[in-house]
Amino acid sequence: MEQWVVKRVPVKQLRLVEPPLRDEMQHARLKELSYTAPTFLSSLIDTIAPVPVLAFKRHYYPVRHIPELKLLSQLSPDTSLPIAVKGKANSLDEIQQHCASAQWFDLLHSHDCKDLFGLQTEWLHAFNFRPLLNQKQLCELLRCERTTLYKRHDRLLPRWQSCDEPVPISPSSVDFDSLTAHIPDK
Repeated sequence: MEQWVVKRVPVKQLRLVEPPLRDEMQHARLKELSYTAPTFLSSLIDTIAPVPVLAFKRHYYPVRHIPELKLLSQLSPDTSLPIAVKGKANSLDEIQQHCASAQWFDLLHSHDCKDLFGLQTEWLHAFNFRPLLNQKQLCELLRCERTTLYKRHDRLLPRWQSCDEPVPISPSSVDFDSLTAHIPDK
């Protein structure tokens, strides 16, 4: 197993690359939380530290927690943050590949898995992403037919979505006491 170097650097010294799948809602939620919760920044730092980074041309590039680090760089750029240097990258494309792989694993549990094939395809065209699994392996993992894999990333939807329909109000009132009167007390 490789040994990682752990050190502390100010947030402003980290070079942030755009994440492969930008989530503006995540950034907005984090920003809103930072204004409403007084201990938000310290909790955020405790949660993401140490941040895994790759070194490239004497700079550190995080490969995870990019929306959180973007917010920290806006609100508290001088905050010292523990980082774990995973190694050296040979190019910015290699850093982008690491970011995409990390994001793919994060999305695997929170999104409909079949949508991830479309996302992989989009990343392949955008920055030459090398998928972790080929189409056949992904179908075996998901236990689905190849034809059911989505081809477009615009179909990428979270697995848990809020319901837009209002909950219908019952036409009659319910009396809990009358419905449970036949149950004896202990």
